[in-house]
Amino acid sequence: MGLSEGCYVILGSNKLQIGTSTSSNDGGGTFAGKITGSGSIIKNSTQTLTLTGENTYTGYTRIDAGKLVLGSGGKIEKSAEVSFDSPNTKLEITGGTKKIKMLSSPYTADCEVILGSNLLIIGTEPVSDDGGGYFQGIFSGIGGRVTKQGTGTFTMSGSNAATGTFTVAGGTLKFSNIWAGNFIQSPNSTVDVIEDAYVGGTLTLKGGAMNMNLTTTPPSKITATGYFSAEGITTLNIASSGTTSNHTIILAASGIWNNTTNFQLNMPGTIANLTAKQ
Repeated sequence: MGLSEGCYVILGSNKLQIGTSTSSNDGGGTFAGKITGSGSIIKNSTQTLTLTGENTYTGYTRIDAGKLVLGSGGKIEKSAEVSFDSPNTKLEITGGTKKIKMLSSPYTADCEVILGSNLLIIGTEPVSDDGGGYFQGIFSGIGGRVTKQGTGTFTMSGSNAATGTFTVAGGTLKFSNIWAGNFIQSPNSTVDVIEDAYVGGTLTLKGGAMNMNLTTTPPSKITATGYFSAEGITTLNIASSGTTSNHTIILAASGIWNNTTNFQLNMPGTIANLTAKQ
């Protein structure tokens, strides 16, 4: 595919598969035109497909093989969901900030979003009814950033290598495993810490709610390599069997900037105190 700007692919309500099979040497090219309609795009085959036009189709975008690149000017933010359905599949972000409604990899953890130094926004608006998905793959890129907004729930469980900032701007993030850069939770958002979660940079809580469960194995804990700062009032909702004592829920290798007055502790059925140790 090598069509220029001004060309249209009119899907209607149909699906367009680009590439003949998951192992065939096709499915590539650069398309600068516009894809429209309520239909869906399936990226198949081993070659790289680059989209540089402002596409408006509203069905799903599924990557079954190879790599899909959003180039300079390339947009798919009207698409209902971007999903990876096979191993060794990739989405690459180039040319600045990109938005998508949802991101999922329900069948494979062997997939990658290559950010470079760009920003990917999951969710089209701060309070839009999107911003969700279940992503088992990884984000990569030196300085690569992700912002999760919208009211949906996004699950991130991969060993992510991106070194920029992950910002939870709205809705709920279910967080486990690793984010290699800084991590910010904004007010009016919720973070569920699933067992052990690690932040490779600084951890900043500006408000909202953080949910933890001390009855799981291992129990919820978030560890930051950098400092920890609580800049807003954060509610800590902690599930416990009632017999837990001296449990560390937040650990910051470079120290704590603020004390426990910036937290509200909600731990039903348990008499508990929250303390900070420098």
